[in-house]
Amino acid sequence: DDEITPFLIEKVKEGLIYIIEDGKYRFQPIYIKDASLIYLKSLEVKEAENKIFDLVGDDIISFRDYLNLIIRKLMDKGKIVRYPKIISLSLEEAKRKENPLGLAEEEVDVMVCDEISDPTEIKRIFKVQLTPLKDSLDEILQ
Repeated sequence: DDEITPFLIEKVKEGLIYIIEDGKYRFQPIYIKDASLIYLKSLEVKEAENKIFDLVGDDIISFRDYLNLIIRKLMDKGKIVRYPKIISLSLEEAKRKENPLGLAEEEVDVMVCDEISDPTEIKRIFKVQLTPLKDSLDEILQ
């Protein structure tokens, strides 16, 4: 289940959100329906046996840009009327046991790792078209 998007939506609606440093670390969100379909197909596709795949979406986006995309979409849908206050935490602050993000140190490390992957192989092997990020957000925010 997608944990980050609902969390960000909730925090944006509350009007206060914390990010780590400048938020420029990138990631590739994959729509949960796409990930579920790939998982189910992995049980049937012989070429997937004994392989490890990075389940990533096509769109590479920085955390800050993803947050801004969510904010714009919430504003466009009338679900918020004001831009939330964004507070940047240092990496050290974010890794503290008690931090406003509610993340463990390992989760912070994963969030800021800025590792990017190519989804071409999963699209070919599992014969899937990945949902564009903006489309998946539109469906989530309905």
